[in-house]
Amino acid sequence: MTSIDRYAFWLCKALTNIDFPNSLTSIGEKAFNYCTNLSSITIPDGAAIFNEAFSSCSNLKSINLGSGIIFNGISGNNSNAFTDCESIEVVTCRSAFLPEFHYYQYGWPQTTTTNDNLFSNSEVQYATLIVPDEAYDAYSTTAPWSEFGTILKMSEASVVTANSYTREYGDPNPTFEYTSAQTLNGAPAIS
Repeated sequence: MTSIDRYAFWLCKALTNIDFPNSLTSIGEKAFNYCTNLSSITIPDGAAIFNEAFSSCSNLKSINLGSGIIFNGISGNNSNAFTDCESIEVVTCRSAFLPEFHYYQYGWPQTTTTNDNLFSNSEVQYATLIVPDEAYDAYSTTAPWSEFGTILKMSEASVVTANSYTREYGDPNPTFEYTSAQTLNGAPAIS
């Protein structure tokens, strides 16, 4: 598979997980718009993401962007790929260079590295952005990346996920545990 056409999974509320192949080169306009149970995505290197591809994915928590990602807008520097994704917790961008935004203005193709609309209404001021060490300064001073509440270099980042538990009323609380792909220096407090 090399591309996902526009509106391909629009309003697919049962979709919870996607495993994109490395051969993927483009994700069309609104392809996953309103996939409200989608929680995590990893987009392979070099893929083009079109306008509103993941907008209104209200439970999207984790976004992992490969190197060389290109965002394609429709006009006037608008690429609302992750608009209204209010649950975003962590975005990892593996590109050592700022992702490009391609759009048309007055009929002419334009390219820029800034975009104020990529995460509109997604409250990224409470989220964490993880970037390559050598690109930290560029990401931390360029919108939309600079709007994240926490920006970490990859060498400093450890993602810890609390395990999910339920209990019946009156039963004792379970022992809270977590998982992490990295070795941690110390242990997180989970309550």
